Amino acid sequence: MIAMMAAAAHPNELRVHLQGAVKNGCRAEEIQEVLLLLAMYCGIPSANEAHRIAVDVLAERQTT
Repeated sequence: MIAMMAAAAHPNELRVHLQGAVKNGCRAEEIQEVLLLLAMYCGIPSANEAHRIAVDVLAERQTT
């Protein structure tokens, strides 16, 4: 779902799925791999926006 929401340019839904993935034990490295593939298949602009959102979600998770 992370890749689908990022590729479809749905940032709010992407944020929700990233939060769920982290809560369920997904590691930052795994999210990074998904976003790397996103860049290759969907383009750099989609991947950049998704990466920014992922960084925000991971930073929020570390502070709580």
